[in-house]
Amino acid sequence: MSELINIQQFLSTIFEAKGRTEGVDPKTGRFLVSRKDMALTAQELSRLVGKQPPWSPRALQSVYAGTNEPGKKMLAAILAMGAAMDGVSPALANKVEMRLYANPANVRAGAVVLGESRACLRPGCGVSFVPNVPWRKFCSEECRAQFARDAALNGTGD
Repeated sequence: MSELINIQQFLSTIFEAKGRTEGVDPKTGRFLVSRKDMALTAQELSRLVGKQPPWSPRALQSVYAGTNEPGKKMLAAILAMGAAMDGVSPALANKVEMRLYANPANVRAGAVVLGESRACLRPGCGVSFVPNVPWRKFCSEECRAQFARDAALNGTGD
């Protein structure tokens, strides 16, 4: 629950910094935000993470009020907006430096990886990779071929 309170405070800071407050609610101590400003903020957050359709003002209001926790994508958007307000490039918001194995001819040092990793479909492989196309299921041609051979031997191939 403490994470939710921090997100409420974080949203409060965003609303205040963007000049989207209309006083303070005497019962909760939170800033009052109009439906129009809530909708505008929800659209901006949606744009930051490519959310279609965009979040509704009600969805953002429920997170701000503490009745719902933000999903993974909304949390990423809120943090990205805060980072952008602090002068950090939105491309770097919610990113950490990690060890990555890549062909240097294909990926520049310091590049931001925007895709999501997935595990190779071949049992026993253990490699996680970022696919270059959404339908890629194997980390390599070798794993794809081995999976096909195993499927043919076990009679599980199509």
